[in-house]
Amino acid sequence: MKQPRAKGQHYVPRFYLSYFAGPDGFVHTYDKQEGICRASKPEDTGKESNFYSVDGPDGVRWDELETTLSKIESLAAPVHARLVTGSIPTGDDRDAYALFLATLYLRTPAMVNAMAGFYGDLAQVTALIADKNPLDPETFLENYEKNIGKPVEPADRQRIVSILGDKKNITMNVDRRVGLNAINSAPDIAKLLRQMSWLVLDVDEANLITSDNPVVRVSPPEARNSPYGDGGFLHKQMYVTVPLAPHRMLEMAWGAGDHLRVVKADRERRKLYNRQRAMFSERYLYANRRDQGLLSLATKYPSPGMRIDIGHPSERFPIRLQRRLKADRGAS
Repeated sequence: MKQPRAKGQHYVPRFYLSYFAGPDGFVHTYDKQEGICRASKPEDTGKESNFYSVDGPDGVRWDELETTLSKIESLAAPVHARLVTGSIPTGDDRDAYALFLATLYLRTPAMVNAMAGFYGDLAQVTALIADKNPLDPETFLENYEKNIGKPVEPADRQRIVSILGDKKNITMNVDRRVGLNAINSAPDIAKLLRQMSWLVLDVDEANLITSDNPVVRVSPPEARNSPYGDGGFLHKQMYVTVPLAPHRMLEMAWGAGDHLRVVKADRERRKLYNRQRAMFSERYLYANRRDQGLLSLATKYPSPGMRIDIGHPSERFPIRLQRRLKADRGAS
């Protein structure tokens, strides 16, 4: 008998979230946009209906990406358990966990939305550079008349020109699923993560939180150069952090080799790690407790934390990301 497909798909793996559940088995989710905290089981947290599914030509959902990610999680879960104890993986285990971290970096709503927005920005700039802006009034009217097979009435022409003349009247709809293309970079990023020096830090108070964007890459401010970026994972001064559990943090950087002993993290470092989660999250922070201080931290950074700047100074109209964009919808 064919098993029913799973519609609810975790953008933060369930096994990972289970490490941030409290003694009662619940994860506390802090919504930095609405300023509220709610508790739920790990299986009901960090997920969205059909987040990784794509509509096939026959109308059937294509779930291959979700299946692949589940396999990567299965290989990483036992490695994660040992990492929490301070055991740095080697060999195949290191490969499996590096790939898991790479996909975890690329699969989240923060990265998917940032990439989809990037594609929208790129499409606009490309059109402007080519001097073929489809929303130039004359170009738009020319194309519209071709589509309807007759001239536009003068009154309608004047109204269209008036609307298109003000960018406040225009948004560009982009199907958010195009951002899933970012996951194609996972094997390359995994190779770099594997080569870095790994360090597990201990937090006595067990106060670390995680988020809907757990893997954070930080580079020095002076490394950032638009439009050339900051060197990504190749920049020798950047570092990567990912909370393993409320009392353990994995930090990765370019260096001489792994630190094979667990290192104590001071209070300021723990505060920095939690602040990074709040800043780089798309919307949600996850913790093993309810805490007014964490709610204040969440609401301090209400905007999504990731954006890809293409470095072009031209004025562009806003982009609106859609969960599912129908073929007959575009700029509006």
